[in-house]
Amino acid sequence: MEVMLGGALDRYRGSGDRHLERLVARIERGIPGLFTFLEHPEAEPTNNSSERALRYTVVFRKISGQIKGGPKSMRRMSNLVTCVMTWRAQGKIVAEEVARLI
Repeated sequence: MEVMLGGALDRYRGSGDRHLERLVARIERGIPGLFTFLEHPEAEPTNNSSERALRYTVVFRKISGQIKGGPKSMRRMSNLVTCVMTWRAQGKIVAEEVARLI
């Protein structure tokens, strides 16, 4: 699969268009993970569950406009929400996981 996709990108290498070449390089870096779901049926082919888990953070940001402290604070909050939602999805107790990290 990788060989096929990599070969399809050959004609775009060396085009002189730096944006196109950056895109090709980015696609090539991602090829190994693109079809993981075909080899591992337990892996979802989309990130819908991840998107839904982070929806709360996005809605909060849109309603509030921004968290006091700017983009850096918003990123911290997003990271925290990601951890909490991941722990919940794994059936872990959030308070125990936070205590373990501290």
